[in-house]
Amino acid sequence: KWPHGATPPPELAAIAHGALLVGLLWTSIAVQIIERKFKHAAVWAMIAAALSAIGLIHQPQADLTFKTFTQGVGGFGTSPC
Repeated sequence: KWPHGATPPPELAAIAHGALLVGLLWTSIAVQIIERKFKHAAVWAMIAAALSAIGLIHQPQADLTFKTFTQGVGGFGTSPC
């Protein structure tokens, strides 16, 4: 539920939906850099890039059956961001 009962713009909603996953990925990258494991950090960065490239990061809900993979705005691969 969004504050003030207003419907947010799709771009803002997409960023909000992916905040937890993005935080997890950035934290994983940062920890590996702090530990000086740069190859591990690069692997996490590539995982984040792959998830972003196919649109899994900012989707409002997960569809593991991939029925909505390319079905217009809101489907996987078509994030408003």
